[in-house]
Amino acid sequence: MKILLANPPARIPLEGTKERFFVRAGSRWPFSFVKDCAEAPWYAPFPFYLAYTAAILHDDGHDVYVIDAVPLNYTVEEFLNEVVEVKPDIVLFESATPTFNLDIQLIRQLKSRLPQVVLCMSGPHVTVFPRETLQHAEIDCVFLREYELSFSEFVQVWSRSPVRDQQTLGNISGIAFLDKGTGEYVSRPPVAIENLDALPFPKRDIFPSNKIHGMRYYWTVNNPQPAIQMHASRGCPFRCSFCLWTQVMYEQGKYRMFSPKRIVDEMEAVKNEYQIKEVYFDDDTFTGNRKHVLEFCAELKKRNLGLTWSAMGDLIIANEQMLQAMAEAGCTLLKFGVESGDPGVLQHLGKPVNLTEIKRKVALCVKFGIQTHATFTYGLTGDTEATIRRTLQYAKELDSDSVQFSITTPFPGTQFYEEVKKGGLLESEAWERFDGGRTSPILIPTLDRRWLERFLHRSLQRWLFAKIRRPHWVLRQIKYFRRTEKQYGTHILWRKFLHALTILRLR
Repeated sequence: MKILLANPPARIPLEGTKERFFVRAGSRWPFSFVKDCAEAPWYAPFPFYLAYTAAILHDDGHDVYVIDAVPLNYTVEEFLNEVVEVKPDIVLFESATPTFNLDIQLIRQLKSRLPQVVLCMSGPHVTVFPRETLQHAEIDCVFLREYELSFSEFVQVWSRSPVRDQQTLGNISGIAFLDKGTGEYVSRPPVAIENLDALPFPKRDIFPSNKIHGMRYYWTVNNPQPAIQMHASRGCPFRCSFCLWTQVMYEQGKYRMFSPKRIVDEMEAVKNEYQIKEVYFDDDTFTGNRKHVLEFCAELKKRNLGLTWSAMGDLIIANEQMLQAMAEAGCTLLKFGVESGDPGVLQHLGKPVNLTEIKRKVALCVKFGIQTHATFTYGLTGDTEATIRRTLQYAKELDSDSVQFSITTPFPGTQFYEEVKKGGLLESEAWERFDGGRTSPILIPTLDRRWLERFLHRSLQRWLFAKIRRPHWVLRQIKYFRRTEKQYGTHILWRKFLHALTILRLR
């Protein structure tokens, strides 16, 4: 069968040549940013679920096609034309909350051009609202949570007997559909993938599309090219109230890890295939198990691949031994969430962050030459103007090399969403408002939304102004820049310089 896996475009026109451009598949925090319509996106995460699914389907002998419209900067019309050209039997869309309505509009357009195609959806939003999603007549099936195995099983069953009824599809775990004969809602609970090593390597060679492929299209913050995004684990041992992936995609399940050997095997494979210089582990938290990290570092040092690497993690479990081992094994950057600089807000959040300890561990990263990127979010339960100002002040005091600020979004399926809804604080369920990069759908009695969005807009500039006044911080950045230049060339420094200039000129 001919299967198309899609990360469709989601773009909202603004004044002039500008647009609001959405990122979702591959991102645990779907959001939008403003760019020129013709400009390539500056951020494009690798869509791991689609890529694992592609690998499984390919191994099963199916014709697999991929269109990741985000890094390709496709318009809706370009996307639809390419789908029609492929003429797939089945299409799987990975959707998210802020893009859901746009995705449904696009699916209707696609169905009008290919009326016989079987249309399926996956992702966190449809996992929370499967019944509601299936009320859209164009949608044949919904796949819940981790969908690689369940969708692959569906394709196998459908290729033998293309009938949407309980008798044919009812034994597939993680599927939801309306029985074509009775109209009855049918759903089987999903089963988490216990042994991650059983998954094949993601099928990167057909991304972002079968026509145009190359890992150079995928960018994340602070990761120069040529680099590859990878996973070393799934889930998180912590239970933050706002975390979409842990609560929805993993249903608060246990923290699971690929074996150290499997991780390094994949690193070696992508190095040989793509001539990369760096790997970025875009995990929920790479540092969730100290023993696992130490074993991985030992395996990587033993294999001597000559790769540097970076990771999304946390500094809660990390200690001096772990950080030193990471540095000795080639780690150059660690991203981690702090979320708030106010202890009271953190306590309600459910994240066991000790703000004093975070400062001490950042100092250890400085000692071992690991760059740090700290993330903060505004609008958490208990936040006021005072606590948000305190968060920005803490970010200035923390000796991190870069930061990220966002607005907390109450994504459906999270504890935070239920708290907000129960408290009558959800102003809107217009899904495009659920955007952690730009807007907030929450009515917070202690905060004026316009003030919050203005404060967010200015936070990075204020942080950078504070940092460039500190000679030790500036000198460290020069050292890191030289390290980057030696490995990647001067073009990456120019890119970083222009980004900093944009921030400093912000009005």
